[in-house]
Amino acid sequence: MNVERLLELMRATPFAPFSVLLPNGDKIRIPHTDYIWVHPDRRTIIVVAENGATRLLNHQMLLGVELERAAA
Repeated sequence: MNVERLLELMRATPFAPFSVLLPNGDKIRIPHTDYIWVHPDRRTIIVVAENGATRLLNHQMLLGVELERAAA
């Protein structure tokens, strides 16, 4: 996954929740920017799942993102 795209989503104003997609089929929902950080090395992504579990991910592990649809 392109880290620049991830940073773009993180910096969006207003922020829109999204999920990161993992190779094992898991999705980790990012409800707010407090739940995701990009390490200065730009290879390591730190995410906190809504259940409080913290994951350290290599950006190459991320298959993509899934944007949440806006409420109608």
